[in-house]
Amino acid sequence: MLYVIGSGPAGVSCAHALLSRGEEVTLIDVGIEPEKGVIKDLETVRRTPPKEWKNPATSGGAIITKIKDQTKPKNGKIDTKLVFGSDYPYQKAQQQLGVEQQGASCKPSFAKGGFSSVWGAAILPYPRGDVEVWPITFEQLEPYYRKVAGFMEIAGCQDGLGELFPLYAEHLQKYRHSKQADSFLQDMGQSQKALNARGVVFGSSRLAMRIAEKEGKPGCAYCGLCMYGCPYNLIYNSAFTLEELRKNRLFHYVSGVIVEKVIENAGAVRIDGRSLSTGSSLSFSGSRVFLACGAVPSTRIILASATRYNEPITLKDSQYFLVPLVRYKNVENVMEEDLHTLAQIFVEIFDKKISPHPVHLQIYTYNELMLRVMQARFGLLYPLFRWPIKNIIGRMLLIQGFLHSDHSASITMELQKDGGGTEKLLIRSTTPLEAKKIIKKVMDKLVQERNLLKAVPLLPMVDMELPGKSFHYGSSMPMSKNPKGMESDILGRPCGFKKIHVVDSSVLPTLPAPTVTFAVMANAYRIGSEYDTLP
Repeated sequence: MLYVIGSGPAGVSCAHALLSRGEEVTLIDVGIEPEKGVIKDLETVRRTPPKEWKNPATSGGAIITKIKDQTKPKNGKIDTKLVFGSDYPYQKAQQQLGVEQQGASCKPSFAKGGFSSVWGAAILPYPRGDVEVWPITFEQLEPYYRKVAGFMEIAGCQDGLGELFPLYAEHLQKYRHSKQADSFLQDMGQSQKALNARGVVFGSSRLAMRIAEKEGKPGCAYCGLCMYGCPYNLIYNSAFTLEELRKNRLFHYVSGVIVEKVIENAGAVRIDGRSLSTGSSLSFSGSRVFLACGAVPSTRIILASATRYNEPITLKDSQYFLVPLVRYKNVENVMEEDLHTLAQIFVEIFDKKISPHPVHLQIYTYNELMLRVMQARFGLLYPLFRWPIKNIIGRMLLIQGFLHSDHSASITMELQKDGGGTEKLLIRSTTPLEAKKIIKKVMDKLVQERNLLKAVPLLPMVDMELPGKSFHYGSSMPMSKNPKGMESDILGRPCGFKKIHVVDSSVLPTLPAPTVTFAVMANAYRIGSEYDTLP
């Protein structure tokens, strides 16, 4: 029996690969799901026509209003993204893992589907140049992007991004841009040659979601609720693939289990854990184990299994920052528009004066949370600013930016054990000074190109988030051709292990700026497909 631990994107991707080989697979998971009340509310919303969702007098509209009110800005911004008003993706993980954080914001998940239950669905493969330093080649990874795209629906189009960032999907869905996105793409398109010559490449965002109606199930209603959770479950969640895998007679699913250690013994692997509900000890035995719990839980399991206590381990991070972008051109009536509110545009900056690595920018157009944040920041004075805000909101975009891990803060993780046997997972980070310098260069670049972009960033409002806040962190057990210490081989086996493979972001050697999930899934599929090709 082969065991996969974790139902996030890496776990289902690896399990998919193993089942494709004809292997028998058991997936062990904590598997926390939305509360029954949330599920019941969603059923009510789905029975309500989308045109009535904005009307609080209808049953579905009243629930949507309640869900929106549960997402409240904290310290002038949205600190935690909820799903239908629920924080279930974050529940119990930090407490059960004994996490204490200082200067970092890493959030492990025990949810069914991991953080794909709450993510923004943005996907992009890593650029060739950023993979050249890895112990595997771009060509070795590339076929597995196609495998993942075979079971994960992707929306986007062939455009200026395609040459450097291939699509890999045979059946690509197109979505409708917002009016602001259309306007911005048109303006950049008029200056495309000049922007490309200056190292600015752009195109429509690539999103892991279903757009069109399929098999009697509704398609995108462009209801603007993406940031609260899609009522029709169109945004990809690896829990969807998990349910498809459960139709395979060779696949088994066990939930409610927190895995603590994996021990190799006499050619087999013992999995030690405990029940989430009762705390009682549980044990499983198989021929191999594939860890896909996310960087923090997977690293903790390996540290405990190797009895490496009180030893700081480095996590790499892709620094995350936010900045408003003001367009020269106003788009009217954006608050009344039917639209999706995920990322609409990707902009990649290739400029050696900034970094030897590309910088990834995701562009968001209007969504209702922008107004909620403004209301929180202005407080009682907000009514005085309502008219000017209404007139500027059609010019306002939001950049969500990411840097390569070479320029981002390192995070240390240490599994501590006191004399009484109590364990604590201490996660620490310092201020990422290098990231500040790179972000300033990025802002200078955007200002320099303002007349080509027909937009300018609001420099006083640059917001650099805590290390780990991007959820793009890992590299605690980086793959190496000659692993030592906490490194792993090209099949994700940490040094000293032969039957235990780590397949999540923990084993990526670096974290390039573009979105992490697609690359993690491709690498997990590669390891699942090739796990027995080395002694």
